[in-house]
Amino acid sequence: MQRWDLSKNTIIFTEGSPGGTCFVIVDGGVNVSIDAHGQRQLLAILRAGEIFGQVSIIESATRSATCSAATDVVLLEIG
Repeated sequence: MQRWDLSKNTIIFTEGSPGGTCFVIVDGGVNVSIDAHGQRQLLAILRAGEIFGQVSIIESATRSATCSAATDVVLLEIG
């Protein structure tokens, strides 16, 4: 596991980028969004205790959304 300490508005990963890891939110919040016809559409705001990025592991696929720090955030990355 690797700890990430990120500032608000930092991009964690982008839609279509390679996956293979997931993240646990220790503190703060994460925005999950997709590109819908050239405009950014917010799907969810995740909070401490939630996990994201697991779809790329389960499906062996690229990232299905863009995730960014909604606040200053502390994450644990699981490979």
